[in-house]
Amino acid sequence: MYIEPGYEVVRLRLRTVPERPELLDLDLRGVQSVRVERIHCRELVRVDFPDDSPASALWLRMKPAVALHWSYGVAS
Repeated sequence: MYIEPGYEVVRLRLRTVPERPELLDLDLRGVQSVRVERIHCRELVRVDFPDDSPASALWLRMKPAVALHWSYGVAS
């Protein structure tokens, strides 16, 4: 993960091993906040966007299994 807070930029790159191509490569702009949450034995990275953005939040779960959820509309 690469974060430039002053420029509201987050880049997420996900690989299974360093030598392999990325499974995911997102260059996110206009990011409002990034935080890590631990909920019910799960580790989540939450990326929030401003209210006037079409996207509301992106969740990347790292434990117990990798999953990605991107919500649009009202913040969830």
